[in-house]
Amino acid sequence: MNTRILALLGLMSMGCGVEEEAFLLGYTESICAHALECADPAVRTFDGFLDQETCVGLKIASVTAWGEGCVYESSFAAQCLDELSNLTCPGGGDVAAPPSVCDLVYANCTTGAPPAPVDTADSGL
Repeated sequence: MNTRILALLGLMSMGCGVEEEAFLLGYTESICAHALECADPAVRTFDGFLDQETCVGLKIASVTAWGEGCVYESSFAAQCLDELSNLTCPGGGDVAAPPSVCDLVYANCTTGAPPAPVDTADSGL
């Protein structure tokens, strides 16, 4: 597991929330690590990511746009990252959906309902 993710998990275990920029990067790194572990290699090749760095580069913009116009809830973000670290591969080259707590990271959106978290199934991830 990436050392940045481990550092974030360490802070969260002390009861802290997580800063939004750290959450966005940690979320992106977590879904990419999960996809690299679980997704069918042919799908990863087709989608153009074979390593963590490429995946993060492809996903970071959509993850960053996820909560625009919403209130960021750092305590739910910490729980989201914690639960993401425990995702397991469902098998068959599939990836797991993000934990439901990730739906609570952004609230009170000025554009209506909060957007769904960026899913590992988006764009093949």
